[in-house]
Order: sequence, then structure tokens, then C-alpha cells
Amino acid sequence: MTPALCAILFLMLLAVPLLIIFDGRNARKRQAYVVAKKCFDTYEVQYSAGEVEYREVSPISFPELNVPFYEETTKTLEVAGFSQLGDVQNVFFANKAGFHTFTRVMVDESHTIIADFMDLYHPKSKHRPKVVDFTTEFDDGSFLETLNANDGQKFCRPAQMHSEYLPESSSAMEILRVHRERLAEFLRCNPRAEPRLFGSIQDVIAALSRSRALRIACRRSLSSAEIKQEFLRLAEGRVNDPKLLADIAEEYEKLYKSRQAKSQTGITPG
Repeated sequence: MTPALCAILFLMLLAVPLLIIFDGRNARKRQAYVVAKKCFDTYEVQYSAGEVEYREVSPISFPELNVPFYEETTKTLEVAGFSQLGDVQNVFFANKAGFHTFTRVMVDESHTIIADFMDLYHPKSKHRPKVVDFTTEFDDGSFLETLNANDGQKFCRPAQMHSEYLPESSSAMEILRVHRERLAEFLRCNPRAEPRLFGSIQDVIAALSRSRALRIACRRSLSSAEIKQEFLRLAEGRVNDPKLLADIAEEYEKLYKSRQAKSQTGITPG
């Protein structure tokens, strides 16, 4: 799972049935705080310092997932020259955010294009996208990634992350074709760029850590006002009540300011 997916996971939290509108301003404010705090806590941990743990898993441990999706995508990519490196689970999203899924990781014949895909299952969310992501990392620390997700999911995109978001309905081969075209164009415009080689699942996990570090640095550079605006843009259309949306964004900004004020002492907002 690449860090680009954290925006998808973040938006899925808004689909968890917490957005019940109560009568009255005070009730709405309380509900806004609950939603904002849940999103804030999840997103803060995702962008906090320290390593996110990945562990190798067996698909047998995930009976509720869409097995045909994994099998068909694997066969499709094998025909395209990819080989499987392994199946991994993001332990944070499993233990802290409640996502029960795993990521299958494959690599192409050149060992420069990583393919990872998952059935993004959360027991409390009706939205269940099948995400396919292709990533190439370069020796200068930049990344080229192409995945099927909403174009609005661009929260904390560092300058070193060159991302393109295709419709959720895009097939693995469509996404791969676009990624290869983008990669060829990137190398034409940057002839000195050298793609990194990936030969093992450990190589991929190391790349995930490097890209996550870029996301963390990007988010820490944003002001509370910028965080609020990004939150509003991402949540727009997923919260039907404009007043409730504004209240959630306001509560989210307050939590962010509180975290900034207390970061020197190591105290987290309660």
C-alpha cells in the first residue's frame, strides 16, 4: 500500500455512519467534533514520526475479501510480465483504523515498476474500492505513481510525488498502460533519472517508508488554514449538509492548532 492510498482511506472514514444530523446547533457541533476527532486521530497517526509496520500475510486469513479480484489481477499482470513478490498487511490500518485487507505486491520484468493492489475493505463502510497502483521510484528520491482513485484525493502531495489518478473503474491494464506512457515521457524529459530496482518485498517496504517520509514532511509544512481548506475540498460532496461540513472543518482546524501548540511538550490533543 503506497502512501497515496492514505487519502482514499481518510475519505472512507467519512462514509462510516457517523454523519447523523441532529436537531439544533449544539447537537450538530457535538457531532462535528466526533467526526473531526476520528478523522484527525487516524490521519495524525498516519503522518506521525516512526515506521509503519508491514507484515507478510496469507490470503487465507482474509475470507471476507474478493478472492477473484486478487486472482484475476495477478493473472493479468503475469501475462504483462510481472511476478509476485508477496502479500503484506499495513498493521496500522488493521489495528488502528479497522481496515481488514492485504496488499499484493508484484514487480515487472525490469524490476522498476511496482504493482500493488487491494480490496479496500472496512466493516463499517459501504464504499469498497478495488485499488490498483503502479509506482516507479528514482535515484533522486522522486516517485512516479499511477492509480485508480478520485482526482480530488491529493491531500499532502509532495513535489517529489508525480501522481496521476484514474477513474475507479479503470482496469489494471489501462492503469499500467498510462503508467508506462508517463514513465517513458518522464525519462525523456529527465534523461539522467535512474529508476531504482526492486527485487524483494523488503525493497518495496523500504520504498514505502521513503515515500511516507515525503508525505509527512509535506503535511508538516501546511498551516492550519491550509489543512482546513484541504479537508473541505476532500470532504465536499461526501457530507450533504453544508453547515455540518463547515462545523467539521472548524473542529478539525481547532484540533490541528491544538496539536501544533502542544507538540513542543509531546502532549497530543484530547
